[in-house]
Amino acid sequence: MAQWKLNDIARDFCPMGKHLVRLDGDILCICVRGVIELSEMICITVLARELYERHGYALILCDATDAKSPTMETRRYQHEQHKAQVFPSHSAVYGASTLVRSIVVLAQRATELVTGKQTPASFHKTEAEARAQLALQRSRLSPKRPS
Repeated sequence: MAQWKLNDIARDFCPMGKHLVRLDGDILCICVRGVIELSEMICITVLARELYERHGYALILCDATDAKSPTMETRRYQHEQHKAQVFPSHSAVYGASTLVRSIVVLAQRATELVTGKQTPASFHKTEAEARAQLALQRSRLSPKRPS
């Protein structure tokens, strides 16, 4: 999969493999369809890092209604990325099934135990709840400007 840049993404959803992505201001919106493969996770990571470089933080809104559990290779990559660096960010996920949520939370907790770093993510029932959490995180993560 080709590497994307934020400028490649429109306000309308664009295909990224079998998934959809779009940029909504300072929020990277992802609609996950099925399993996230390693190449797709690498692309998401590149976009999130660019969002961080642009705003000083990265906010990700993930519709996991049709998501399946990530591959072991993808979880391993996420673990390695988390060990290397956690930049100011928050991922708000909504619509995840109990199985997907359980697997992701277990992987997150294992990574947190190994790295000592907290995973900046939350799970929600609705998009509205997820967006409310991102608004709260935006105020917490936004770089403070001198007055």
